[in-house]
Amino acid sequence: MDKKLTLKQLVSLVSRSDGVSQTEAKRFLKELTQIIQQGLQRDGLVRVAGLGIFKLKWVKARTMRNIQTGEDLFIPGHNRIYFKPEKELRDFVNRRYADLVPRLIGKPKPPPLLLKANENLLEDPDMIPVGIELRIPQLEGTEIQLTHNDSLNISQGYEQAFLAYKFTGKETVQDFKKVADTFRPE
Repeated sequence: MDKKLTLKQLVSLVSRSDGVSQTEAKRFLKELTQIIQQGLQRDGLVRVAGLGIFKLKWVKARTMRNIQTGEDLFIPGHNRIYFKPEKELRDFVNRRYADLVPRLIGKPKPPPLLLKANENLLEDPDMIPVGIELRIPQLEGTEIQLTHNDSLNISQGYEQAFLAYKFTGKETVQDFKKVADTFRPE
């Protein structure tokens, strides 16, 4: 089933599968919907065993742009209904992917600030040893307005990556040097 079901179609399915009249199936579905609505209004959360959790989540007010007219639109804050299926239902829906194993594509490289802050722990930018505690540095400024120290640390991090890659023969090694020079404060 890859399309939306109307209430009439859902009533028909419930009626056929449970051997009840369409009137009873419709009454059941309407009552279930009403119970969920009342629970959300009262508690903001409804748990249905075997199905999942219905929960209200607040969405902050925001300004959007109408892409057709370019006009700014204000959307006030409001509640949105969030549904989280129970584990059995999630597993059933995702059963065809159950045997898949996550796989790393390419080699992630630690950002230059991480390299700089942990230079005594990280010798190879391609590997972060298991079981060590890394220092996660914060910018003093912002990503748009770096301080002198931010620029210096970023430059030194790229320089460190350059030196680590220098003898590997990788073609991209000069890119690290160029970026290090770009960030180096005067």
